[in-house]
Amino acid sequence: MKPFFVKLHSWSDFLLPYTLLLLIFIIIAEFFFVAFYAAHHLVFEVLDWIIISVFAVDLGFKFHRSKSFPVFLKTSWLDIIAVIPFFLVFRMLEVLGVFSRLADVSSEAQHVVGASVELEREAKALRRTARSEQFLKFLRPVLRTPRLLKAVHFFEHPSHKIKH
Repeated sequence: MKPFFVKLHSWSDFLLPYTLLLLIFIIIAEFFFVAFYAAHHLVFEVLDWIIISVFAVDLGFKFHRSKSFPVFLKTSWLDIIAVIPFFLVFRMLEVLGVFSRLADVSSEAQHVVGASVELEREAKALRRTARSEQFLKFLRPVLRTPRLLKAVHFFEHPSHKIKH
């Protein structure tokens, strides 16, 4: 391995337990200190992306060490789930749903005579979006928990040797 990757691997191994502690702090803040979390939302989002990045680097090194892709999937499936930011998947599905609703509204708008019917649909769409936002606020900390399960694999001793 090149010296840069050896250093990167050492740093990712060093940072892994601290990122797990930071993740616990973020989850506790999001569940129990809602006002504090809301006031510092951007900071928590940046910290979450840093945690995901450290996990992704670690996952990349595990993939590099693996003998075959199916074995890698069997042994590291939890790590793969921990790296995927699921709230982005839900956000993307929500955006696609909004776009499909907009397409439906534009095609049905030709057939709708009254403006009140159109306003009623928009109000319903806004209520659905608000409900999905509330659901995502609840779901975001829950979706971070697979990263905590990564701690189980953290205490394993890697079978590889790093050549210096």
